[in-house]
Amino acid sequence: MPGRVVSALIRREVETYRAQGLPEEALNLLETILRSNPDLPSNAKAGFLAQLKHLQAEIPGDVPDEQAA
Repeated sequence: MPGRVVSALIRREVETYRAQGLPEEALNLLETILRSNPDLPSNAKAGFLAQLKHLQAEIPGDVPDEQAA
């Protein structure tokens, strides 16, 4: 389970991918984190889910991944 520092680094990596025009990579990272860490603290999970939904809205034709939620 990622701690606060690791969560912050993941969010930073997601934003870096997005800023470089690689939203699919950012989306994949978030989906992987959410799937592989089912016991995330609720505040961390909520933050990752918010980023995930934002990215899904940015990617044309992307279908929300119900497994990640």
